Amino acid sequence: MNASKNMPVRSLASRKFKDSLFKYICIGAASISVIVLGILLLSVISKGYTYLITRAPQLDELKTLDWPALAEQYRAEQMEYLEFLPEDERADTLQQIENIAAGLALLTDMNWQPALGEAEAEDLGDIEDIDWERTQSEQNLPAAVIAVEDLDDDEWESLIQSQRIFALSAFTDFISNPPSRNAEKAGMGPAMWGSIWICVACATLALPIGIATAIFLEEYKPTNRTVRWMHGFLQLNITNLAGVPSIVYGIIGLTAFVQMFGVFGAFDDPAFTIGDSEDWYYFKFPLGRGVLAGGLTLMLVILPIVVVSAQESIRAVPDSLREGALASGATKWQMIWKMTLPAAVPGIMTGSILAMSRAIGEAAPILVIAGVVFIRFTPQNLLDDFTAMPLQIYNWAGRPQEEFWRVAASGIIVLLAVLLTFNATAVFIRQKFQRPLQ
Repeated sequence: MNASKNMPVRSLASRKFKDSLFKYICIGAASISVIVLGILLLSVISKGYTYLITRAPQLDELKTLDWPALAEQYRAEQMEYLEFLPEDERADTLQQIENIAAGLALLTDMNWQPALGEAEAEDLGDIEDIDWERTQSEQNLPAAVIAVEDLDDDEWESLIQSQRIFALSAFTDFISNPPSRNAEKAGMGPAMWGSIWICVACATLALPIGIATAIFLEEYKPTNRTVRWMHGFLQLNITNLAGVPSIVYGIIGLTAFVQMFGVFGAFDDPAFTIGDSEDWYYFKFPLGRGVLAGGLTLMLVILPIVVVSAQESIRAVPDSLREGALASGATKWQMIWKMTLPAAVPGIMTGSILAMSRAIGEAAPILVIAGVVFIRFTPQNLLDDFTAMPLQIYNWAGRPQEEFWRVAASGIIVLLAVLLTFNATAVFIRQKFQRPLQ
């Protein structure tokens, strides 16, 4: 009897222990996820903020630099390579390093404008053309200054750009400038406009088709057994397509949209054209590697997501609204247009915006369609060549220079800001439209 009385107590204690254990496991998993995500974001921000809020000094700002600090920086950098030189060359190289460092430290008192003449403010390469002997003589500088003439163009540029200046204009320059082989001048203006073009084309095509498909599948369910089976088969395929890797859609887009199965000839020698390639209404078959082909490919990527999210939103509308509308004498379409869709708008808009936020961050299908290209212009029509933000970031990240890795991190920050804006808009729309319904 005592054993049977104690069993519920032990069972309750065991269940409470398991409940607490599961709760702490969930908290631990969530904490690890937040920590890893925080480390990732801090890593990206620490590398990428440089080109978003700071810029390299211009020629008219050289006098404000901390030249003694730059001299120490130059000495430390050169000392790292000194040990790799042969023994018989180290003494002379060390003496040269010390002379240059001493000369750099004396540039605080130099008047740069007469020495540079009519040089462009942004062109740091003009420093190498300075006649240092004449400058030292005219400005009564110490003779040790002349030693800096041994620095080449790249060394001057690297040294000066290491002391960056805070400037809010750096952000606007970064999002408006075209890409460049000079990391300091590189921007993602054409990439941002390319992403806007393909996302507008994608949204214009995907959202009406996806929402209309969801309405058909939810509100016009068949009663015939055979047709009902076909309806279920279609629903199953749409659900499965949401999990297909995006690279597969890129291959489909390359075949169906870029080349159009070869029916209309090669995309660089189209069989049918309207207008000239510089006209805003230019059109051709096949579509080629243009904005429209990219938008259609992204449409395939997000269409299953739009359909499924719209279906869930329509399914969540209470049947009482439908029955009340039909009982009032409304037709099927009037009931859908006046009652079902307005009630489902928050969920439909949220799902659509989240789908578009996925589209703007897709790289694989766009990589297949457009390739890794160096484009310094924005698209002028739907069939113009383009690049996108993910492709530009991929391009920068693949460069061997460390400066471009930082530029890529800056591009990632901009892309994350765009995605967060999309997600915040989705939350705002949901809250804005749900209040009247509640």
